[in-house]
Amino acid sequence: MRCCPHVHGLVFSLALLTACAATSPRQPIRSAMIGTYRFDQRVSEDTQIVGKFTVEADTVLMDADSGPCRQQSTSSYFSYTCGTDVIYRFDRSNPVGFASYIVTVQVKKTRKWCRNFTVSSTGQTVCAEFGNEVYYQNERRSGALRATRVTDTM
Repeated sequence: MRCCPHVHGLVFSLALLTACAATSPRQPIRSAMIGTYRFDQRVSEDTQIVGKFTVEADTVLMDADSGPCRQQSTSSYFSYTCGTDVIYRFDRSNPVGFASYIVTVQVKKTRKWCRNFTVSSTGQTVCAEFGNEVYYQNERRSGALRATRVTDTM
């Protein structure tokens, strides 16, 4: 069965347009964003992220208090893992407006446990006395990085 030639042309055009969009060059960093920015954010009761980053014409440089940073960027964003548990991401075309973090924090939790068991009149083992136990659980937190410009690059 033959289909209309204009349908094949439309499918080819859409495939070509999709391929071109996927390989289009990314937007350069605007010169107004170039400079050094500082951040100091509380992300949980016991965790604070502190550091600075410098936006240059074609990259972002990271300096975080959580430890040495390793760059692991993609075509969409600049990414840094700092210390053992903080990841910072900066959008390539808008690194200040779309900066984010992902961090692992320890959260204090409590759970009930049975301190004493007893046997009921029907022969079932039941809890006679409960106690509370405190424990810590790792959780991932993420959010927008709120930074303030501290200097301009000349």
